[in-house]
Amino acid sequence: MEAPGRILNPAQALVLPAFGAVEPARLLALDDLFAVIADKFPVSPGHALVIARRPVAQFRQLTAT
Repeated sequence: MEAPGRILNPAQALVLPAFGAVEPARLLALDDLFAVIADKFPVSPGHALVIARRPVAQFRQLTAT
């Protein structure tokens, strides 16, 4: 069973919970908890999104475990 959000092939899109597929070219950073991606429609130059890699109902529910 593959880990959710794990990129096995660099040409494969990363799928994030409640966000959807992210093209590999937009991926700026990735770890076990978060993904940082370049905004597809930035409000200002260089705008990026930090997205949790597991689904939670509220932001404060995000923990290291």
